[in-house]
Amino acid sequence: MDKKYIVFLFIISINGNFFAQQNLVDSLIIQLGSVQGIEKANLYNEISKLTEDDYAISLEYSELALALSQRLNYKLGNALAYKNIGQVYYNQHKYNLALEYYTNSKNIFENIPYDSLLATLHQKIGYTHHKLNEHESAIENMKIAGLLRSELNDKYGLASSYANIGYIFWWTGAYDSAISFYSKALLIREDLRDSTQIGATLNNIGIIYWQWANYNKALEYYLKALNIKKKFTGNSGKTSLMLNNIGMVYQRLGNYKQALDYYFSARLVADENDFNEGIAYSNYNIGSIKNEKNNLDSALIYFTKSLSDYNSISHNGGKLLCLSGIGEVYVKLNKFRVAIDTLSHAITLAKNDKAEPMLARMYSNIGKAYWGTKDNTKAKDFINRSLEISQKINQQFLTSENYKVLSDIEYAEGKYKSAYKNLENHKSISDSIFSKKQTEQIAEMQSRFETHEREAELKILKQQNELQRIEHNYNILLLSGCLLILVLVAIFYYYRFTRKKNAHDLLIEKNQIITTKNEQLKELNATKDKLFSIISHDLKNPFQILQQLTEILSEESGLEENERIELIKNIELKSRSTYSMIENLLTWASISMGKIDVNLKEENLNQVIQEGVSPYLEIAKKKNITINNNIPQNTKLKLDPYLVKTVVGNLVNNSIKFTNENGKIDIKYSQKNGTKKISIVDNGIGMDKELISKLFRIEEKTNRIGTNSEKGSGIGLILCKEFVEKAGGEISIESETGVGTSVTIVFQN
Repeated sequence: MDKKYIVFLFIISINGNFFAQQNLVDSLIIQLGSVQGIEKANLYNEISKLTEDDYAISLEYSELALALSQRLNYKLGNALAYKNIGQVYYNQHKYNLALEYYTNSKNIFENIPYDSLLATLHQKIGYTHHKLNEHESAIENMKIAGLLRSELNDKYGLASSYANIGYIFWWTGAYDSAISFYSKALLIREDLRDSTQIGATLNNIGIIYWQWANYNKALEYYLKALNIKKKFTGNSGKTSLMLNNIGMVYQRLGNYKQALDYYFSARLVADENDFNEGIAYSNYNIGSIKNEKNNLDSALIYFTKSLSDYNSISHNGGKLLCLSGIGEVYVKLNKFRVAIDTLSHAITLAKNDKAEPMLARMYSNIGKAYWGTKDNTKAKDFINRSLEISQKINQQFLTSENYKVLSDIEYAEGKYKSAYKNLENHKSISDSIFSKKQTEQIAEMQSRFETHEREAELKILKQQNELQRIEHNYNILLLSGCLLILVLVAIFYYYRFTRKKNAHDLLIEKNQIITTKNEQLKELNATKDKLFSIISHDLKNPFQILQQLTEILSEESGLEENERIELIKNIELKSRSTYSMIENLLTWASISMGKIDVNLKEENLNQVIQEGVSPYLEIAKKKNITINNNIPQNTKLKLDPYLVKTVVGNLVNNSIKFTNENGKIDIKYSQKNGTKKISIVDNGIGMDKELISKLFRIEEKTNRIGTNSEKGSGIGLILCKEFVEKAGGEISIESETGVGTSVTIVFQN
């Protein structure tokens, strides 16, 4: 089969859905030329619906449908066109316009027998009212949608309506009403055996209990949701979201180890299923634990990685979470202006999305940032804004935290009375949250205790009956026997506990091993890709060029002498650079296969460096670059000469590539407290921080063109890093664009 045809089929298979829909739209547009009247209005509406992701096109066809339907007095066409226009405006976040067109559509549907579409319109109107923070109207319309679906005996739709009402109540902080409606949805979905929706509903109820600070109930529903998910679909990508939710319960209870176990398990499941949302969510949650434990650098890394993941899938809610977390870390790092800038941007996004729970958290964090800048007025203003929202939506944990911050600010201002009052509010809510948890745990322990006590009473009664039938001289034996039984029972339970603990520890260890192997596999794949890239491109190209140059040299008899000399020089330069690349590649392969050992012996460092630099002196001379070996003549050092020559040679070669003509390269040596440093410093074009961060990572593409169009594979620096680390040393780079670069190799005694 022709290669181009295979590629075409591959592209078709990837984009099949897109092409199928586009073909359908194109087909409908062609049909417009052959139909008239109502049929044409219907086609306009259908095209508008299919193209709703392209706002301009969808709006154009829905307006054509509306104009034609009004001219024909075609009520259904009018209603559908209004609905489609409303959907376009809703997707553009123009909620007032969306509400106007949805309402026009609903008014028409109320007068024609299309109850299923009328229910859909009430649901859309409900969502729009919710976006406008008109929650009572939102709930009213959702209830009407539910009533219509009940009359139509549409159980799937009725369950959806109940869940939507529950969602609005949850958003407003009416958690008891939210759970009531979600529970109604759950009963219908259980009756329908809709396993996907059962799991989702259980998970949503768990989220509500978590926000309500009822952690035992949250955990109960999360575990039920997880069991349903695994039973019917196994460890799919969305399983990772449930594992994350369970981890959040343990995190809120302060059990960070258990929480991290769930977060890492969640990320592993998400990785296995290429579920980017799950990967992003796991990274955010791991970052939040690092933040709570004040491992701030690590927290910032995880939050930033999560933000990148969420950006890649255009997940606004996730981006808001990460920006809030990053802002909070900057507050703790006392980088208050950076925190304020980050959180101000996040607040703008949250306001656009009407995301009140996120706004509450961000107002609290930006309030802390302003407190750090000593602007107490703005600090208290933002904390009070957060407090107002957190109280409205019943976020007890955040409400308690806001009272505590207000108390601290007012205490610092000397306002002891109001500080004390806010502290009392904080303590009251905090005690309420955790006393509820303690009460439930005590009730559970009490139940276990009473069961155990009843069993003990029965055992005592049996012993008393036995004692009445036996002689006094058996009493000691009986007591000894009882004691022996108790000891055996204790041993048994201790043995069983130990086995469970060992099994649990082993499971954690296996998970860690799997995670490590997964990272190693990614690195091996990156190495493979890099190797194939070098073979297919970086080696193939220079050999093609050499072939072309030699063909010109052998076939063109009319070449001038100076042209022939220039060709020979080009062949020499290209051969030398290609040989260097092959040599590096073979050395790298030898390191990867463990065939190179470090052989330390005392050598003259100046001489070893000179031998390492020697092969590159001619290249430097052609660019008029001065290489200064500033290492004292008699410096003795215990080293592997092959290793040092290879590393220094590669680094000097790199400096030559990225240093302009008439530049210079200095090789320096210093030692202090047993630490030896070799530095290669140039005054070349330098690098920015982003490029430096990618240099030693094999999965990153770092190829740059040198100042005289020199090319490289990037393998040299990776080889240097592996060589230095194999010898127990470290390598670091400092650089500034337009100033130059300094590469330092550090060895300990």
